[in-house]
Amino acid sequence: MQKNVAISVAVIIGVFFVVGLSILGLSLKNSYKYDNYIRVTGSASKIIEPSGLFWSFEFVNSGYDLNEVLEQNEEDKEVLKEFFISAGINENDISFEELRIEASNEYYDDYDDSVSGGDFSSIQSVFIQTSNIKAIKAARNKMSELFKEGFTLKYDYGDVSYFRYIYDTSYQQDLIDEALVNAKAAAQKVAERSNSALGDIYSISVNDVYDTQYADAYIPNKQISIMVDVSYYIK
Repeated sequence: MQKNVAISVAVIIGVFFVVGLSILGLSLKNSYKYDNYIRVTGSASKIIEPSGLFWSFEFVNSGYDLNEVLEQNEEDKEVLKEFFISAGINENDISFEELRIEASNEYYDDYDDSVSGGDFSSIQSVFIQTSNIKAIKAARNKMSELFKEGFTLKYDYGDVSYFRYIYDTSYQQDLIDEALVNAKAAAQKVAERSNSALGDIYSISVNDVYDTQYADAYIPNKQISIMVDVSYYIK
């Protein structure tokens, strides 16, 4: 009877010992898996064309009679509208926004509290946003015709106008996907060289999209690049 009890105890101890080793082995395996990972960088780039264009500028009229200045401003708005429409720009793409009035050289009469003798300037903002880039370029090349008619553009900080291309941003997800594929390929090579297998993704960090080629009024196409940092478990 005692012998059988001893054998049973030994068997139980052996079972617990085997189970303990198995748990320890699994723990060590998982520890190895989750404590070892590699970090790689993937990149992708694309040259994109503009989908539209935004152009803004201001023109000025001056005179001693404010009403006449305002009337001239309205006439010039119609002339500008016809000018851009004739270049192929849709009328709905043209807008006249803020109108500012500036007065200078005013004379204040203390006797009757009146202001006289001043000259006035109207400053009219013009905005054009269109997908017809070809028409905008044609209009820019013909601006000298407006100057001959007496149009005066206002200069701000050395620039006569603000000219910016518009780009569709739907390409960004495609660039991210391509960068992730390149990152995984790089990680596979690292794992193979270390006689390891590539595991699951540990972390992903996507850097901001940035221009590697600046686009301006004369170079519409620009190169967009993106980088992703990816960490993979190795086993």
